[in-house]
Amino acid sequence: MRINSLFLLLVIGLLGPSNLVIGDEYPATSTLKRFFYRHFFADNSASEQTRAPNFQEGTVYHYSYDAQVESGLSTVDESGTTTQTSDNGQQAVTRIQSQIKVHFASQRRAQLCMTQNRFGQLNEQMKQTDSQQCYEPLSMFEPKQIPQEKRQKLELCCQFDYVDGVIVRVQFDKQDEPWSKNMKRGVLNMIQMNLRQNNAQELGTEQSGNQQEGNMEENEAAQMRDQLAHSFTIPEVTVEGECQTTYTINTANPSKHCTQKSADESNNQQQMPCSFNVTKSINFKQCSRISDISAGFQTEQPQSRCAQCTNDWYKQKEGSQQQSATAEHPCAKCDPKQVKEETLDRQTVMRATLKCGSEQQMTEGKQQEGPNSCQLDSSEMRSMYVYKNTKTESGPYGSAMRTEVCAQLQLRSAQSVPDQRVSTQTLDNDETLLFSSPTFSDFKRHYMFGDEEFPDPRSSPYSSVPKVEQACQALRALVQSTSDHHHGIDTKHTIQLSRLVEMVRMCSYEDLKQIEQNAQQYHQKQQKTAKHILVDAMAICGTRNCVVRLVEIIKNQEVSPHKAAYSISQLTGLPSPSNSIVTEVQKLCQSEQVQNQPIVKQTACLTFGALVNELCSQRKSQQTPDMSQSVQEQCTEDKKEQYKQVLVEQYEKATTLQERLNALTSLGNAGIDTSTPQLEQIIKDRSEHSLCRAKAIDALRRQSTQQPRTVQHIVLPIYLNNQEDPNVRIVALQILMRTQPEPSVIDQIIYTMSQEPNKRVKAYTYQTMKLVAKSMNPADRQM
Repeated sequence: MRINSLFLLLVIGLLGPSNLVIGDEYPATSTLKRFFYRHFFADNSASEQTRAPNFQEGTVYHYSYDAQVESGLSTVDESGTTTQTSDNGQQAVTRIQSQIKVHFASQRRAQLCMTQNRFGQLNEQMKQTDSQQCYEPLSMFEPKQIPQEKRQKLELCCQFDYVDGVIVRVQFDKQDEPWSKNMKRGVLNMIQMNLRQNNAQELGTEQSGNQQEGNMEENEAAQMRDQLAHSFTIPEVTVEGECQTTYTINTANPSKHCTQKSADESNNQQQMPCSFNVTKSINFKQCSRISDISAGFQTEQPQSRCAQCTNDWYKQKEGSQQQSATAEHPCAKCDPKQVKEETLDRQTVMRATLKCGSEQQMTEGKQQEGPNSCQLDSSEMRSMYVYKNTKTESGPYGSAMRTEVCAQLQLRSAQSVPDQRVSTQTLDNDETLLFSSPTFSDFKRHYMFGDEEFPDPRSSPYSSVPKVEQACQALRALVQSTSDHHHGIDTKHTIQLSRLVEMVRMCSYEDLKQIEQNAQQYHQKQQKTAKHILVDAMAICGTRNCVVRLVEIIKNQEVSPHKAAYSISQLTGLPSPSNSIVTEVQKLCQSEQVQNQPIVKQTACLTFGALVNELCSQRKSQQTPDMSQSVQEQCTEDKKEQYKQVLVEQYEKATTLQERLNALTSLGNAGIDTSTPQLEQIIKDRSEHSLCRAKAIDALRRQSTQQPRTVQHIVLPIYLNNQEDPNVRIVALQILMRTQPEPSVIDQIIYTMSQEPNKRVKAYTYQTMKLVAKSMNPADRQM
């Protein structure tokens, strides 16, 4: 009884405050906690080391695998977190059922094979009657037959190293394809249980700033408490990325215990639970890599959000003079990744059951496994992805795209095959669990570099597509539609233009010339129409091969100057911009062939600046790289400086006012942050023409969100000086309001307006302030 009382007092002391002092300076409770955790829970920690899945050498484990992918529209409540399936919504569901055979030739090396693969599909409204059910029976689905070649790819085996419950490396067959590899990765992902917290995947374990600044004793106590609660967080490579993963371990049946051997060299035996439930969840906001694929132009919104955070911080700092100068900057940890997560909600939770000791399945032809080993009896994974639309002023979200993935792995039997060996003759290079899409990377490189990357047409990712034939068919349909003056262009013919653009993007340079040669077989009047349509398709296409051929057509003056200028202006929103594409437009701007065509030269130079901005804005604020970033970075600091020098030289070499204005507009389109000093010099030089100064101020428009304080420092004195040209001051106010100025700057603007002698400037300032006051734009309302 006295021992129980002492134990109760000891626990109360551990949970109480740790500020007791013995004598004058030594805190006693902290030391007591450390001693208690290290010694009292030593055996508990040792017993946890045995709970990792332990597959036996020379054993084949047979699992049944069921997976289901469901996509459709859902309604999202006002908070944007809860989703409900739409009552009248239709879901597209894909179902797969397989038999998984995992052969462990040794404790570390194993082979996985997928056999008896069955597929099903369904397109109709589905109602989940049982929330505990992960998938629907396969009998509900329409059977889907896949080609024999695809089925053989899926049945190819892969090998992997399994170290302390972690998939260290994966080797696939040389004939395997990416889609088949990723399906096998999904199965391997369900048997990965890093319960021993080992860094077998050799991941970086850098902690955040707050954790680094924490007290050592508090961190140690927190780790001990996590072990006591059977919960911990570690970085882990899964199919979806390299992210922080949280494990939670619970006893499945607390009343039932099995005997295990002691962890030390003694033969003592101790009791432990016979089965455990393991839950693991992925934190997608703390990832060093992620399996996303991004195509097309990526906006600057993430960086603008962090810039707005910095701007708001300055406002608060100026409003509160008593704020400590050493206070941590609230925007120091601004993560642009979180902006994306506000639009895409995703969560992945995996639940597994480990059975130990006598609860394990008996292995055929082998004695029962040791009491210290645990079997992976079942594993269930559920992932939810909700892509929400923009929240309207009325409040609730509209329909949201929802994709739900669930998979279940269930152990059926275990069979001893001690003499069977695993073949390693057809294995490819080592890979990881991370989702792989080399085909997508090839597509992107084809768009960016064209024939430079794939000089051999047979090596192109689109080599097997009959692109020339389909492009000619689409072009012929478009030409015929333009000749029908009675009915005009039908809606279906606009689809043909999209089809033509899609095929042209797949073409090599020689393929494009072949399409042009086929178009010359039309009548003379139709040849001109076909040429114009094909030029428009190349401009919309935006790949390197299309741009090279388009530039040649313009240089050879095969189309009129107005048609050439219009086509060049369409080179925006490219699927994958690159230095090769930007360089081609730069050469066109500087070529002698367009010097006598002012409209073509002007459009080419303005488009060159816009493409520089598009190239340098591609995911430059994204802190977490995804699968689309496998291509080398294009807008390096050296390249950015090179582009800036080209644009600045255009201004310096300009001989007429119009050329100087065009050069400044191009510099503004580029939005290069390092060009601010050159623009400031032009703005403050009162000997410059007022139009040049106004255009230089306007060229700061892209820096207004990236460098708001710098832009304010440049344009605010221009506006406040009533001796300046009114046109220059009006443009300065426009750019100044784009920087979301703080209240102190607004006060200066209002005061200047009240004392303003120029009626134009005063009226424009008043109208601007009035529009901002009545604006429903959240940024304006905050200002």
